[in-house]
Amino acid sequence: MFISRMRIGPQLLLIVAGAVFGILAVGGYTLYEVRSNLFEDRKVKTEHVVQVAETLIAHYAALEESGEMTREEAQDAAKAA
Repeated sequence: MFISRMRIGPQLLLIVAGAVFGILAVGGYTLYEVRSNLFEDRKVKTEHVVQVAETLIAHYAALEESGEMTREEAQDAAKAA
């Protein structure tokens, strides 16, 4: 076998290089997964903010339709909220 005929120095260097390559590969994959998770979390948080805004606007629109508030009052209250 080729490796068994090598001197001890190059064999150790080959082992260390393999270990470093493995650590870098695992680290790169981990960073990619962390980045993906952060983007997914940001997407979910943005969806929640939009849902809250839609619910708030629907609430004030219902108040305006029921006659409890004028359109301007409902719009101002929604903007303030």
